Amino acid sequence: MSRRQEAWSKPEDVALCIAVVTVGEDGAKGTNQEKGKLWERVGELYESSKPTGAVVRTGGSCEARWKKISPACMKWRQALNKAATIHKSGENHLDEVAYQLKFKNKGRVKPRTAYASALCTPDPT
Repeated sequence: MSRRQEAWSKPEDVALCIAVVTVGEDGAKGTNQEKGKLWERVGELYESSKPTGAVVRTGGSCEARWKKISPACMKWRQALNKAATIHKSGENHLDEVAYQLKFKNKGRVKPRTAYASALCTPDPT
């Protein structure tokens, strides 16, 4: 019987989010990638950019973790997109994140997920 791996840490979640976005938006491969190959690429990219001392994760474990955190990441991304439409003069992306956390989030999205999703958001500058 195999034992469970260690729980995912915040830096590992961030690295996974970045890997998923990078592989999913790869212009050379396109968005119609086979599921197995997609997660194989995500796993490879995650392994090359994972935090120091992090546990070795396979493409399958990356897929399982993404299934768990992606709904919250998508909700957070939608909230950021909505905040961008009410962007006031002189504000930047970090102001939008702070606004969402303070007034719109109301504790529904864990800060870990919000942080990871914010890192995956393209820099508007």
